[in-house]
Amino acid sequence: ALALAVPSASAAPPQRFLLTLARDIRGHQPPRLVLVDRSGALVRQIGTGGYVAVNGEWSPNGQSIAWSDPGGVHVEDADGTDARLLVPHETGCNTACGQPSFIWTPDGTGLDVGGAGPQTNEFLYVPIDGSPPSALTPTRPWTFAGPVEWTSGGRSLIWVSSGGKPGTAGCCHFSVFETVAATHATRTLFTGPSQGVQGPAFSPSGRQRIMF
Repeated sequence: ALALAVPSASAAPPQRFLLTLARDIRGHQPPRLVLVDRSGALVRQIGTGGYVAVNGEWSPNGQSIAWSDPGGVHVEDADGTDARLLVPHETGCNTACGQPSFIWTPDGTGLDVGGAGPQTNEFLYVPIDGSPPSALTPTRPWTFAGPVEWTSGGRSLIWVSSGGKPGTAGCCHFSVFETVAATHATRTLFTGPSQGVQGPAFSPSGRQRIMF
């Protein structure tokens, strides 16, 4: 599921911008995703507002937009057509429940989605053409796994795993991994207690990282 092509260097950057808004001049509003042009004028709202992880990302070639809202993780064409739900939000989580997170694969044909499934502990590769998703890692109770970024040229996927059942020896960990797309070989970049750790940031070369 990690084997993929490098995006075209000739792809034109979008001339419109995705913004997540928490309020407007009319008063408080649930967070919602909007598309604006270079002048700041509203083009359209995307998806549904709600008090969840509302986020949006352009595809690498600028031809599609993926977003998350209370319904789950969606994708549509850049002009707003052909919107479809790829990963529905499922209710009933009773363990270490999280919010969905996603990034595009470098070739723009799929999404790496964390926080999926009824216990929000599934980490999936999800093609945008409607093909069935596939698991990127085995699921573990009380554990969240999700994507961080792809390294330059689409060589490797950086991802994190955190969690552990409170009150047990397995609580509470935070780990960062690198999985090489060509071989699926995975190595641990960092592991430690999760208290106070929010996530990693990487240098453009991928050789240095900051934990915050």
